[in-house]
Amino acid sequence: MAAMDTDTPADAAEARTAMTAPSGGTRADLLALTPDTLAALTNRGLVKRASKDIDAGRAPALTVGEDGRVRADYAGAAVAELPPGAGLDNGSCGCGATGVCRHLIGLVLAYQRTASTHGTAGTPAAPATPVAPAAPATTTPAPRATGPVPAPDGAPPTPTPPAPPTPPNPPADWSPGAFDDETL
Repeated sequence: MAAMDTDTPADAAEARTAMTAPSGGTRADLLALTPDTLAALTNRGLVKRASKDIDAGRAPALTVGEDGRVRADYAGAAVAELPPGAGLDNGSCGCGATGVCRHLIGLVLAYQRTASTHGTAGTPAAPATPVAPAAPATTTPAPRATGPVPAPDGAPPTPTPPAPPTPPNPPADWSPGAFDDETL
């Protein structure tokens, strides 16, 4: 890979994430991994850390071998590799971690961003930032609007549909001890 002039931090980040095109095509397995999937396979902290590193301009230099092996060089700090057709647990990294590390997660996130930036992917890359958890469900229903609903462009207003009927009162609490032998 040839050296590039970098005048701005964005140029420097792009130079570090420059990727050689694989002869066998893109790695659909890496593009299909969402941040939630990565968090389920490892933990949310590793995904956040790897994403923050890339956002801060500390993305690895990626190369893709003829066989589809993706290699991420973290500026001399660590080198992570992920062979084709293998899961994250079969990847390797020189950082010394015993399992999947932030460098392997960063390899996936950087590959996704680079593939979407360079248009090498046939499908859009997954978002590289962690997805916020869904808001908890509320137990109280939202208040219903009353009155007619305004219609666009001067059309007559649409009447509000009637509220659903109120369910009947539940039966009163009872106790089996309240019945005597004659009643039974």
